[in-house]
Amino acid sequence: MSKVVHVRNATPDMNEELVSFASQFGVVTAVCHMGKLNQALVEMASVSAASALIMHARTSPVQIKGVQLYFSFSKSQQINQQPRHDPSTFSPKSVAPPHRILLFSILNPLYAINVDVMYAITSPYGTVQRIVVFNKKGVQALVEFDSTESAQAAKEALDGKDIYTGSCTLKIEYSHAEWLNVQANTDKTRDYVTPLRAAASPVFPAMGHGRAGSPAMRDHYGVLPPMVNVNPYSMDMPPGVDPNETQAAAMEYYHNLENQQASAVDVHPVLMVYNIPEKVFNHDWLFNLFCVYGNVVKIKCLLEKVTAMVQMQDSAMAETAMNHLNGLSLFGEQLQITLSRHPFILDSRPDKESSSPSKDFSGSPLNRFKSGAVRRVYRPSSTLYFTNLAKGRTESTIIELLQAVGAPTPLSVKFLTYRDASPSTEEHTRNGHIEFADVSSAAEALALANNEKVAGLTLRLAFSQPKSASSAAASSPSQAAATAVPAAITSSTAASSPAPNTSTTAPAAVPTR
Repeated sequence: MSKVVHVRNATPDMNEELVSFASQFGVVTAVCHMGKLNQALVEMASVSAASALIMHARTSPVQIKGVQLYFSFSKSQQINQQPRHDPSTFSPKSVAPPHRILLFSILNPLYAINVDVMYAITSPYGTVQRIVVFNKKGVQALVEFDSTESAQAAKEALDGKDIYTGSCTLKIEYSHAEWLNVQANTDKTRDYVTPLRAAASPVFPAMGHGRAGSPAMRDHYGVLPPMVNVNPYSMDMPPGVDPNETQAAAMEYYHNLENQQASAVDVHPVLMVYNIPEKVFNHDWLFNLFCVYGNVVKIKCLLEKVTAMVQMQDSAMAETAMNHLNGLSLFGEQLQITLSRHPFILDSRPDKESSSPSKDFSGSPLNRFKSGAVRRVYRPSSTLYFTNLAKGRTESTIIELLQAVGAPTPLSVKFLTYRDASPSTEEHTRNGHIEFADVSSAAEALALANNEKVAGLTLRLAFSQPKSASSAAASSPSQAAATAVPAAITSSTAASSPAPNTSTTAPAAVPTR
């Protein structure tokens, strides 16, 4: 007899289940698969353990993933070398049986990993006792739970998931370590159990020592990065764990973190946009909205969630866009915009078709703020200001364009007139105002018609300052006219143009392309 058990009908994807079953009869010291033969070898710690396993399998048929397995003693006394018949199919690997310590390997670690990040993603599945983060084969971490059940729950829920979209992918296996020895509490090692080694940060209480709704836990959500692909409620909880208590923190963290405003210490230029109407769920139409408040670098549409990520040139532009567009009503939906924790938008993976395509606008000539400063932009109103319409076009040109793109019909279109204008002032383009019935209609027209080509020229739209606000802020009609022009669509040559007729709310200059 041998302590090595030969298993027939075993495929490589049964590895974890096979080890879990065999460990009921003793310690599993090694396991290997002969993939092409659908066979495996399992080495137990003793002959008696191997004998108990085989006797049980003979009296009670064993099935894994719907396939019946057959167990017998192997002629090999231990797993220590490649078989001679086909070395490519045999790769012995020591596998630890399920127990309470997990080994995390973080693949493609674009962001820093510390004990706080590891605690945030593992604590929803049980009480975390100790964490050690180290660099051996890349970035790795050992997480010690209070029980094997908690570790199994975490492994099932997190294995193969990303901490951040497209990066920091988790590969999880059971560790051979019996316990973790933490000498000091740092950003790489932490003991959550021993009183003398209590975590230095008060915002990371051990699970079970504070309710999910406590101020400490709420502070905790505001500073950690989101685990984007994990839903703690999608799995069965281990016995004794109350999902309404223990898992409440994870639910709030994973689903509401992006709705928290970024702290002043770490504000990124990426916005999360929710409640987007399907009619404008498109990279270009979203660009038409956001380019009015800053230069857009990249937009990523998360197709499955009907959500978008918008990266602006800097955090100031991101905050400007959020402050002006958050809560805007479009086609019956109200946009919800928050600052994201991501410092930039990752490109879609080139090796497969992505459900989250991105589009780069960093070099687009349609970005309007050439100096990098955002000034004289206005909140959404029922009036749009337009410029760069080819001379000779009429009000009907604007109305026909809006109809063609499916935008609401305006109440009126008025061209701005200029007093003592030289022939060259309006030689190529015209500008004016488009008035709509309400703010939503104007916003819908802006999203659909902004940057459209008319007679070879790009029509530029922006929200105009409301007349009431304009008159309240200015002491004369001419001053009101000057402040009513969105700087986003004027050029650096605007100052040389003649003054407008003060009988209209006209811009101070005619912009050029």
